Amino acid sequence: MKIFHKDGIDTIIIDSDIDTQDGFDRLKTFIKEGKSYKIEFLSNITLQQGVVLYLAEIVQNPKYNIKIAIKHPFLSSYFHKLSIKHEKLSSLLTHKKISHELFDVILLSGSAGSYEYIMYILQNLPINKATIVIVQHIGEGSKHLHEIIEIKTPYKATYINDGMVVMPKIVYIAPPNYQSIVEDGVFRLKKMGNVNFAEPSITVTMNSLASHYRDKFCAVLLCGYGADGTTSLKEVTDYGSKVVTIEPSLCHDSYMIVKHAIETGHVSFIFNPNELINYLKERVISEQKEEKIVKEFLDKLYEQYGYDFRDYQIQSLIRRINTCMDKVGIGDYEGFFDEVLNNKSTFTKLFFELSINVTQFIRQPNSYEYLKEHVLPYLNNYSHLKMWCAGVASGEEAYSLATLLDSKKMLEKSIIYATDFNPYILQIAKNGLYPKKQIDDVTLSSIEEINHFKSLFSFLGEIAIVDKKLQKNVHFFTHNLTTDSSIGEFQLIICKNVLIYFNEKLQKKVLRLFYDSLSLDGYLVLGQSETIVDFETKKLFKLISSEAKIYQRA
Repeated sequence: MKIFHKDGIDTIIIDSDIDTQDGFDRLKTFIKEGKSYKIEFLSNITLQQGVVLYLAEIVQNPKYNIKIAIKHPFLSSYFHKLSIKHEKLSSLLTHKKISHELFDVILLSGSAGSYEYIMYILQNLPINKATIVIVQHIGEGSKHLHEIIEIKTPYKATYINDGMVVMPKIVYIAPPNYQSIVEDGVFRLKKMGNVNFAEPSITVTMNSLASHYRDKFCAVLLCGYGADGTTSLKEVTDYGSKVVTIEPSLCHDSYMIVKHAIETGHVSFIFNPNELINYLKERVISEQKEEKIVKEFLDKLYEQYGYDFRDYQIQSLIRRINTCMDKVGIGDYEGFFDEVLNNKSTFTKLFFELSINVTQFIRQPNSYEYLKEHVLPYLNNYSHLKMWCAGVASGEEAYSLATLLDSKKMLEKSIIYATDFNPYILQIAKNGLYPKKQIDDVTLSSIEEINHFKSLFSFLGEIAIVDKKLQKNVHFFTHNLTTDSSIGEFQLIICKNVLIYFNEKLQKKVLRLFYDSLSLDGYLVLGQSETIVDFETKKLFKLISSEAKIYQRA
């Protein structure tokens, strides 16, 4: 902890020692001096409960003139949820945007003579993540191209409608009598009249796609008469987009579009059909290729950091990886994966993105109602109870179970083990601090139950604080369902909306782990969208309530 005079104010730079009693005491000593301070957290990812509550109190107390600034996005998000006023500093994980040649959108364009080459490309370019847009000079009577494409190629095709969201792996066809553009990832049809004697105009759509997708866009100019599509190629390439075409001789008499494009000097490549296909294949990612690349990375990630995501649902992982790439500013898999494997801070960024931290108090009220009425009365016959909330994230599930046990006078004889593989989110859970609105929004079957639930929280402004008697009986610690073994024998296991992120192999493994961890008559509670479908695994459990998703060890 250091103090600097920065930007006209005394600034306290906080480091990891704030979570020690000595560090916390030093901070409080500074604040007691009554001076104006800005407190900057530059590397802290989480803070302990006492520090968070102290900061919340002094920020809203007019006696002090304290400002807080936070750099790490996880801690900033936590403070935001708790309505603790602070300044968000620039992220620890920022990189210069790396240009790459993987295309998100490909434009196939032309007029007379272009049809055969458009079909050749669609028949020979494997289904991939790119969106394909076709702009042809077609008349009102030509309304069946999408049907032909779906019959003769593996692609789904549709004519563009106004307001249609741009999606990958689909062929979109610009309709006649409109100009087709893209605004914020949505197609718009505009009545602009003819541009370059054409409606739809290649130039209009090309310019729009280039400005929106920049280096992720490739325009393919094919055969046709006139100069449409060639009048603003400099602007297109200035955006970082690529313009390619085919050899003029391939177009016979309808070579003017290709000829004019080449004469501008802004065409990157001139290809024969096979060369064009190979060029595009190298710059799009097929689903099979993408999955292979990601799976190889997951192997290396496990070797490097010990976290095993290899049997998670692959498409869900790919979406989260791509979200992280966008946030970090690295546009290609090779560059991003290299950065993750060689930079711990970038790995941490990805780690948070891959962690599923969606939960709430009294999630699936029907399961809690069934537990209260049918399961807990039976379990009350035990003199001591052990329960496990797996994949607990920020802790709401475990505390919800504790409130239910308290209402049945069973909390004192119960221990709840609450686990997650993310140590940072577990610190949030241990703190037991939540937005007051989460408590206000809880619904239970009676006013008495709601009042009892709310009585187990105290409040500091907009922060709800879990009662100490709940925290005393809930033990949080790290456990990874994909790699760790059983942690004991339990009468009840709750694991909601975790299995849906695993593939079938990992689901079977985890359900076997739960079976091995249950007492002979123990109960398992799953999420609303989860069920046991594997024939062999079904033999391990008997379904008690399909609505509440409650099973019992067979």
